[in-house]
Amino acid sequence: MRFKIRSKVELELLGVPEELSLSFNATCLNGEVIPGFKSCSGLKIGDTVSFSVEARARGCPQEKRKTFTLKPVGFKDSLQITVDFECECGCQAQAEPDSPECNHGNGTYECGICLCHHGRLGPRCECAEGDYSPTEQDNCSPAPDAAVCSGRGDCICGQCICHSKRLWQGVGKLCECDDFNCLRYKGELCSGHGACSCGFCQCNSDWKGDNCNCSTRTDTCMSSLGLLCSGRGQCICGSCECTQPGAYGATCDKCPTCPDACTIKKECVECKHFKRGRLFEEDSCARICRDEIQLVEDLVFHDKNAVNCTYKDENDCVERFQYYEDASGKSILYVVKEPDCPKGPDILVVLLSVAGAILFLGLAGLLIWKLLVTIHDRREFAKFEEERSRAKWDTGHNPLYKGATSTFTNVTYRGNKD
Repeated sequence: MRFKIRSKVELELLGVPEELSLSFNATCLNGEVIPGFKSCSGLKIGDTVSFSVEARARGCPQEKRKTFTLKPVGFKDSLQITVDFECECGCQAQAEPDSPECNHGNGTYECGICLCHHGRLGPRCECAEGDYSPTEQDNCSPAPDAAVCSGRGDCICGQCICHSKRLWQGVGKLCECDDFNCLRYKGELCSGHGACSCGFCQCNSDWKGDNCNCSTRTDTCMSSLGLLCSGRGQCICGSCECTQPGAYGATCDKCPTCPDACTIKKECVECKHFKRGRLFEEDSCARICRDEIQLVEDLVFHDKNAVNCTYKDENDCVERFQYYEDASGKSILYVVKEPDCPKGPDILVVLLSVAGAILFLGLAGLLIWKLLVTIHDRREFAKFEEERSRAKWDTGHNPLYKGATSTFTNVTYRGNKD
């Protein structure tokens, strides 16, 4: 059996009371504090991380002491946390029983008001139930023909004592409001996240809606990159609704087919594998890039959702990698070991090319010169022939000319004698 050491630590909450709001801060690698995070990844043996938790009360439960569990995912160790809710005012500890302020000791004076003893009524407990007069009933009706105490209470000593029943509860001077008739969610009045006031829910902080079932908190929608719903959705009632086609996951962080998947993962490849790029310079690689890098000789088919990516680096080399998420949601980047870089020029080919180019240019220049000379000679010869054909010569006797033969007369010659 083979075991793999975990490289990620994530906190898990169990049994957190609804009245308690928790916020986390994670101190991961390099001592960097990441607000709103409850997980750290990219850890190695010997790395130390820490988390801080801030609790804030959003309401007062009936049980003033609540306990919940905080534990790392996948570990047996856990931490039991007990919270004591202090919902009472400080003045309640200074209550004055049988106070003179309450009509000669007919009640307890607490926080500026009188809590009357049984059988006593009135702001200062000045009225006894036995002193009730029917004429005082007129003070308990909003109109002469209206129901006494709005039908939700009894008129005693000219004062409405509102009923408190399981299905409704009268509130107000004339019991005109019903504080038990608000909208419910999952069987709870105002979803358990607010108080019913006169038929309407008054939501606690961090909640909204007619029945207070919609959370306004956005920390549950933050991705590991610190983006709301990874920039691919909207945070609605504390949950991400992905709007980018192909995006899924609790924070829309999983989207192998998104157009920007290769762009985002390219920076992680540059940072984690090649130790360069923007994330490496900003020293935020470990926080943002939670992917596992695996070097391969070539890319192979893993799944139909796997995405093959290519890009050119600063050296004009083509880098290839594959972005893949397994069944558990783990992100894996398969990076080809050797990038496709353009080969350098062959020196012999360059020299032969240069020599050939020079020879070609020389021959071309020689041919052009020969052509120009030939054209010029032909033009001159044609011009000469034209001038010669138009020439006219004088036929006069040349005194210097002597013929080839000369004739002499021999005066002494007498002829032949027979």
